[in-house]
Amino acid sequence: MLLNWISSLINTGKIEQSNIGIQNNYSSEVKTLLESLNEHFYDGKISKTFELLNAAIDKHKHKESKYYLLLKKAEYFLELRNLEKTKEILGLLNKDYNEYANRRYKEFLLSIYSAERKEKDFFELVRDLRAEKDDIKSNDYFKIIFYLNSGNIEESKKLFNSLSKEKQEKNHLIAGHIFSNSYNYLNKNEEDLKKANTYYKLVLETNPSFLIKLHIKGFFIQIIINEYFRVKKEFKNEVVIEYKELLDKLLEAEKFLNQQYINELKNFKAYLLLILDLKNDYIDFYEKNSEILFDEHYLQYCNYKNININHSLIQKKVLQNYKVLLIYSSLLLIKNENTKIILSYFNKNTELLLKSDTIIYFYVFASINENTVISKNIANYINSNLEKNLELYFSHLLLKKNENKKIENIEITTLFNFLEKTNILNDIIFEVIDFLMEVKKSELYIKLAILKQNEFKNLIGYILKKCYEDKEIKISDFENFIKAIKDKSNYYGHIADVYFKFNRLDKAFEFYYKIWEKNKNIISAKNVLITGLHNFEKYKNRLSEENENEVLYYLQSIQKELDFTDINLISYFNLFVNRDVNNAFGIINKKILSLNIDELDNENKMQLASMYFSSITNFKDREIDGFQKNTIYYKNKNYYLDKELFQDVHEIYLKKFKILLIDKLEINKISDDKTYEQKSLFHSIINEILETVDSPYFKVMKVDWGIEKPFEDLQKILSSQNLQSSNLIKKYSEGKEIGFWSLSKGYDKYFNLIVKLLEKENLNFNSCRVNFKDKNTPKLLTLSSIIFLNYWDKLDTVLKREDVYIQKSTFDYLLSYKEKLNKENELLYVFEEDGKLCKNIITKKQITLFLDNLKKIINNIAYVKIIDDTKSTLLFKESFSITEYIGIQEYHAIALSFEKNYQLITEDRMLEVIFEILKFNTTMISNSLSLLKREDIIDLGITLHKKNYKYVFDITIIQSLLDNLINLLINSDITTNKLPEKVINLLNILNDYGFLEKRDRLKICVK
Repeated sequence: MLLNWISSLINTGKIEQSNIGIQNNYSSEVKTLLESLNEHFYDGKISKTFELLNAAIDKHKHKESKYYLLLKKAEYFLELRNLEKTKEILGLLNKDYNEYANRRYKEFLLSIYSAERKEKDFFELVRDLRAEKDDIKSNDYFKIIFYLNSGNIEESKKLFNSLSKEKQEKNHLIAGHIFSNSYNYLNKNEEDLKKANTYYKLVLETNPSFLIKLHIKGFFIQIIINEYFRVKKEFKNEVVIEYKELLDKLLEAEKFLNQQYINELKNFKAYLLLILDLKNDYIDFYEKNSEILFDEHYLQYCNYKNININHSLIQKKVLQNYKVLLIYSSLLLIKNENTKIILSYFNKNTELLLKSDTIIYFYVFASINENTVISKNIANYINSNLEKNLELYFSHLLLKKNENKKIENIEITTLFNFLEKTNILNDIIFEVIDFLMEVKKSELYIKLAILKQNEFKNLIGYILKKCYEDKEIKISDFENFIKAIKDKSNYYGHIADVYFKFNRLDKAFEFYYKIWEKNKNIISAKNVLITGLHNFEKYKNRLSEENENEVLYYLQSIQKELDFTDINLISYFNLFVNRDVNNAFGIINKKILSLNIDELDNENKMQLASMYFSSITNFKDREIDGFQKNTIYYKNKNYYLDKELFQDVHEIYLKKFKILLIDKLEINKISDDKTYEQKSLFHSIINEILETVDSPYFKVMKVDWGIEKPFEDLQKILSSQNLQSSNLIKKYSEGKEIGFWSLSKGYDKYFNLIVKLLEKENLNFNSCRVNFKDKNTPKLLTLSSIIFLNYWDKLDTVLKREDVYIQKSTFDYLLSYKEKLNKENELLYVFEEDGKLCKNIITKKQITLFLDNLKKIINNIAYVKIIDDTKSTLLFKESFSITEYIGIQEYHAIALSFEKNYQLITEDRMLEVIFEILKFNTTMISNSLSLLKREDIIDLGITLHKKNYKYVFDITIIQSLLDNLINLLINSDITTNKLPEKVINLLNILNDYGFLEKRDRLKICVK
């Protein structure tokens, strides 16, 4: 837009009535007419004003009356910035009406002189005016007006700032124009913007004229447009629409404006249509004004019309107009068929690139994306001017990265310094974020987002997307970002998704529930329920039973709107979390019976199969059978079902499955008839389709009870699983890095696994190394070491140490396992051995013995020693995937060890491997021998070594043993006296560890 300027120098900012009040020599009719014209003009009815004014000029023959009418016309043209028309009328008045020349006429001349920068003429006329009247404005005032209107913004601002506070407050419009021009055309100083905003608001409170209102609001709209295209900043549509209405009103009087002003206004209107996304209006407006709008809007017009760009035409304009050059070069940021054409053009005209460092960035960005060679001139220019600005420095880093050169930390620091101090383009900031992610500097793009969150419309959402994708991001950085978001309500879903991926299910649940509270629908309800289900499956506890059931009941109330997967979800939740068997099977059975089950896709069949097997393994028959909504009766190869309970049954069940629908009275009779077999409706149906399920996770089979060997398929499966399990144990024993979780797939099996490793002579127990830490370092005892120490009757002693702590997740597991065993009368395990199907029954007596032992372990653990690890998470997002190999308790233990600097005590070598891979301090993990007294370790160490356990000694003990043994050997006659067996055993251990190259060298007689 044009500079804001002052057209009326003596009376500013108000609707003036000219000098009508002091005129006595022309008719009251003209005076009344001028007052009426002013009302029309200052209300924006410009065409009507000129129509009435021209008619009056033609009508009036009285010379003095005509003078004032012409003078008013000059005033209106001046207000409309049509200097040529104003000068034309003033020239006529000077020639033919000179005898009537007054101060108002001279005031208009001052405006013309200031606009044309005629400083000498301007101040000579000021002197004349001051000679005529003493109470005219001060010299400083006229200097400010001259510099303001002539475009010398710095001088006008300097003079204004030198005025006293009292004088500065006398004219808000002038002050507003000074600071708005300073902001727009000098350095975008925020203080200038603040002052312009303050003064302009004061002017608007006085209900100014139409044109003054248009110019003031135009300043604010210009900022909206700039910020929208720079950072995609949101704005209030109604504010822009209100201004557009003012602008349309002015353009209705287009014929009274000069062409330059018309061009400015029409370009401005085109931008308004763009940001308001009025696509059709934009296209229509462009086509009617293409000559005016071509330079700034041709490319956008081509995009909206979906037509090819005429590169030859636009390239001619590029040479003539910098703004066209900048817009044309910005197309390099969009990868399409135009990119190579534009790159080719700039490679032939590199001098154009040097006109703007922003254009150079566009060029570098596109060249890298298109894998084309960078001009040597441009590369040299970038290298010679690195520290000049963000665009060049970032271009330099992009080129280094593209050449696979290492980006140094100092370079990242320099880049960030630029980012903190610079007004960044929307297109650059998102590329910088991608760059920082690629060079593994997630903490910096988080910091950048916090710094710039108010400037960029889509920045928060983009960063949350990066947090979701970035495998290197730390949860602490992510949570710092979340705390800094000023309005989180629009991002609850994104935040919850990231927390879910971090496995912070409690936080994910919190934010999913916030979405549900805002917008109760199927998706928000499912997210809450799925998160609660995941948490329950992993930790066996509820995040919020009240909130989970709230969304569950909502979903149950709209079952007709749910798809098959949704129905399966609420049934699964009812079954395994609420343990509401009747409701769970009632819901899923109703859905299954209404469908042709043979036509279900494989994914849905897999869901049913999963629920089928999970219910069998987690519930006893008596817990599933007998419920009204899950009961079907069977006799003579027919099934009988309550037709009142299940009213929508697909015909396939009647034909293929031979289900007979009977009324409630018949059902009651059948239920009392022992010749009918009562079955689980769900399992009966799913058993018929299991063999059709194609699943990579489990092998399914249908049991045929009518053949001689109904368990033959089951035996094959168990045999295969047994072989796989045996192979894993064998590989572990041979030194392969396999964790206890992979060997057992369940903590209840840790007890037998550790005993088996200790007692089987053909198996090696590959534990961690021994690392002693003093009592200042807290120790975290994991389940494997608890079981191990309890086996050797050392647990009680170890738990008395002040520096030993237990995980809450482990303690909770032990309690829940104890409760589970309390309810069992016997445990049944089916397995294959030597080609035969075998079963092992653990009796109530055996369970009681084991339970007593378990209670002893639990009772030894003081509550003050229990550390809550359930929310501890490793800082990198993909970390939770390691639970596939180590189990959830071990995962939390590693995380807590890292967070709180605990030494981890475990017998699971896999945890030590993870420490090594993550480059954690490996002295902060140890097997449980480090917790025993030195004198106890040697005897136990010898025993353990015989059972193929390692490692039993750390380097300090080994060094001490060697010193003692050397002294013993030196002082003993080994040719005549055999060494004690204990010493021989210790030497064997040292030899096995590689500390003795050959036992023969010491000439030791070993039993």
